[in-house]
Amino acid sequence: MNNDVLLILLYITVFGLGYAFGRLKTGGAVNPTVPTSFLKNASIRPTSAIVPVHIDETKYVAPIQTAGLVLGESTNSIGKTTTTTDDIQSSVSKLAQLKGK
Repeated sequence: MNNDVLLILLYITVFGLGYAFGRLKTGGAVNPTVPTSFLKNASIRPTSAIVPVHIDETKYVAPIQTAGLVLGESTNSIGKTTTTTDDIQSSVSKLAQLKGK
């Protein structure tokens, strides 16, 4: 019981000292400057900085040659689908075997 009371008094004392130190440090005046929006500066842009996009229709991309690429075994199975005839019971028994039961 005495330890609890001493602990509470210690907390109050430390809080009071921190409050007093903060008031002395700021001169007693607290003037928080709360920004109206954190996006305010990002939304203000000078009008001269906006450059319109121009599409040059005279440029083109040459066709990509893929004849020299080497395809591996893993690429042969791309797009193929497999079907299984397993039912729910066989899946449950496989899962039980994996768990070791």
